[in-house]
Amino acid sequence: MSSRSFIVALLTIWAIRATCQQRVTPTTSIGGSQVTPAPVVSAANGNAQLAPPSFSGTFTYTVPTTSWSPPSFPTPAPDSIPSCSEDLCPALNGQVCQDSLEATYGVLCDTRFSGTIIVSSGKHKDKARKERRNYAGSLDNCSGFCDMFSAANCVGVDYGSDGFCMAYAEIFGTLESDGEVALVRQS
Repeated sequence: MSSRSFIVALLTIWAIRATCQQRVTPTTSIGGSQVTPAPVVSAANGNAQLAPPSFSGTFTYTVPTTSWSPPSFPTPAPDSIPSCSEDLCPALNGQVCQDSLEATYGVLCDTRFSGTIIVSSGKHKDKARKERRNYAGSLDNCSGFCDMFSAANCVGVDYGSDGFCMAYAEIFGTLESDGEVALVRQS
């Protein structure tokens, strides 16, 4: 039996069953919308046919009205910049740190970014959801990954206490995230 014949047989069985149970109309929710199966109608030749299904629901699409701008960070003397390490929060929140490759980053504690993420297969837009990321093991390794790119191509990273890291080609905004550190690249 071909797949087309199988589908036609299933639809016929469903139509016969629906004819016998016309008082029951199940509703299914798909992606926030209500989907009601099509009722069976009789054709002029006496064969049962399905009416087109109906869909209803509301969807909201939000477009930001402004673009995100990073906060300004103080510029310390080159010999007094603390190192970027896992224990820098909350003491260095809003300050600047320097990684082992001497790149500097502005520190945002308990924060993560939303934006275009740099991954091994290229870039993709983050839909502000927490997902498994690149395991870096340390904040310095995380910033070091970003340092492999120019400052124009990697504008920041966020690092969680679980050792996972995201590097960003673009930052659209920030989200509160307990225990995470977001670093805005300065140099």
